[in-house]
Amino acid sequence: MLFTAFSLNVQAQNGNVASAQGRQLSNKHNASLIAQNLGITVHTLGGWDVNKVIQVLTDRLHSIDQNSSNPLVRFQYVYYASTLQDVRDYSVAPEISLILRLIDAKVKIKQGGPSMSYLTSFYTNLTGNL
Repeated sequence: MLFTAFSLNVQAQNGNVASAQGRQLSNKHNASLIAQNLGITVHTLGGWDVNKVIQVLTDRLHSIDQNSSNPLVRFQYVYYASTLQDVRDYSVAPEISLILRLIDAKVKIKQGGPSMSYLTSFYTNLTGNL
């Protein structure tokens, strides 16, 4: 009985994900609010090839020295690792995670972290390759 309820819940969630493709986020969604503050565009859900996003994030993560003392390099490492985990392991839409993790990673880098203009430029550069 419990398995059946769980299966039905998973099927309902999968249906919601499929129906969300091609849709825009609400202006009240956290990712939309962050995007507005940074002056970036929230992309249409399902607009990117998830496998390509995972590959780009993986490649960039592996190109970074995780032991660097440079705060911007540390930001990039935290950002790529957490966004990759969201998209690959938890099936979070990349269009959402790529925005939300900008602020999360910025907060984790306490001193010398990126400016808001850096975040905008960083996001624009990254998404230009997707």
